[in-house]
Amino acid sequence: MKQMLLRGLLLLLCGLLLLPTLAGCRGGQSDPEHTEGGSGAGSDTDPAESLPPEEPDNPGEILIAEDGVVHYRVIYPDDGGSLFYDFANSIAETIQNQVNASARVQKESVSQIAQEQPAIYVGSTEALRKTGLDENLGYGDYRIAAVGEDIYIAAYSYAALDEAVEHFNRRIRNGLDGGSIYLRNYAREETVSEELNGIPLISGELTAWGYTVGEEGSCEVVAANAAETDFEGYLASLAALSYTEAARRSTDTGEYATYVGQEQALYVSLCGGELRVAREPVATAFLPAAGEQDFERRCDTVGYLMGVYGGGAYENGMSLFFLLADGTFLIYDGGHNESDADQLYRTLSEVAGENGLDGIRISAWIITHSHSDHVGMFPSFLRKYGGRVRLETVFLNRTSAEQGSAAADMAAAEQTVVDAVQTYSTSTAIRRLQTGQEFWLADVRVEVLYTAADLRQGSLSDYNDANTVTRLTVNGKTVLITGDAAAGAWGTMVGRYGTALKSDILQVPHHGAAPGGTVEAYDLIDPDVLLWPAGDTLYAALLASMNPGPCQHLVNMVSAENIHIAGVLGRVTPFRFD
Repeated sequence: MKQMLLRGLLLLLCGLLLLPTLAGCRGGQSDPEHTEGGSGAGSDTDPAESLPPEEPDNPGEILIAEDGVVHYRVIYPDDGGSLFYDFANSIAETIQNQVNASARVQKESVSQIAQEQPAIYVGSTEALRKTGLDENLGYGDYRIAAVGEDIYIAAYSYAALDEAVEHFNRRIRNGLDGGSIYLRNYAREETVSEELNGIPLISGELTAWGYTVGEEGSCEVVAANAAETDFEGYLASLAALSYTEAARRSTDTGEYATYVGQEQALYVSLCGGELRVAREPVATAFLPAAGEQDFERRCDTVGYLMGVYGGGAYENGMSLFFLLADGTFLIYDGGHNESDADQLYRTLSEVAGENGLDGIRISAWIITHSHSDHVGMFPSFLRKYGGRVRLETVFLNRTSAEQGSAAADMAAAEQTVVDAVQTYSTSTAIRRLQTGQEFWLADVRVEVLYTAADLRQGSLSDYNDANTVTRLTVNGKTVLITGDAAAGAWGTMVGRYGTALKSDILQVPHHGAAPGGTVEAYDLIDPDVLLWPAGDTLYAALLASMNPGPCQHLVNMVSAENIHIAGVLGRVTPFRFD
């Protein structure tokens, strides 16, 4: 009898000793609603990031790797592209660095073929939606939780998913114990972007992704594979939330609407199967009145292409402006430096004097992008002449690092434009333009065809694709102003608009250099007149050797007298809309 009791005690003791190991191999199941307080930020090696004590409603631990063997795959959604892959790969690399063993990174459709291992799901996967862990999750929120053996990292924005993955990676590093990784207290919820959470959720079966697209407060969400019913349903949901319709526009290629709430304006569009919702604070949103407005006609509308000082051999740069029928000016870019600033002011003064105007009033200055050959002169112009001109609005679409590497590289240049306005022209408004917007300046209708926000998240690798592309209509003539729009912009616009790109006058993109406009795009635009922002030397070199294919194709489309070369500093070419 004593031997039986002793054997029983030994078995019970062995069982108790084995329980933690069995729990680790099995994987603990957390309460999806458990929320861990505090911020996910912090240094990877900061001792303050040590793990908190075990909590009663978060039992057990998950064994990610044991004795150098990784037990988990890392899965990302099929439609997530490189962005989700990068996040998933970051987790795999963190595990690799701890135990010198690999975790497989797979698309969800691939992972379903072989399910011998549990998975860490990153982003908006089908598996996540089946768990319900994405419910009541705002675009600026993230949630980390486990269901059974699988772990889910859910977020609808770059900022939120970045924070979630970084937090998860810290947990992996903190969980290293010899050659094993134990994940403890893994459940977490947090809000990292109140601006994104201000955008009402897109309901239904659509997968939406959110990110910032400029300065603080400017952000958008995108849902692929959307239909008109999704667009109309979303507008109905905004109306039910007491948003007011401020503008509505329908074209052959898309649907556009602007809705305004107490604190924010939402720009909703459906184009090319994508439902986009952009957010701007009401205080800084551009909300133009619909249709042509009454104005006093003082002169004819005339365009001017101005040569700039580029230095070197090619004199590249762009300065383009319009005298409008109400006696105000619309300016695009302006050139490199102080010499161009002086030339622009002299030219504006001469044109104003010739038309009997009292002073220079600039109703809008549209900056296509912030490369120095386009707006390097802007601070000098405002510093020297800001007190002599009346500048009402500067349109500048700043970019954010979440849009791509090129945005981060040009953040300082964009800030220079803002600083110049805030220093030398404090009454001037700075506004963003949204794709699909239409507004009037005197007798000129302005359509916004493209902004950098139209590109896929993270794909802005060439800052020339940060250009804002607009089209003017004057006396029935159309002028397509492209700045330096490059391959990404043209791929987007060709796919979106097709033959609707047809325009009478084309400002040649990127001075005619590569990467710029394509033969396919030029055929769709089918211009009659070319405005070429280049010096004579650059123009000749483009046709001879620098980019002969597209440039020669373009030249052959129009008559020689309708090709206007900007030339160098001092040359001004007027063009009319008779």
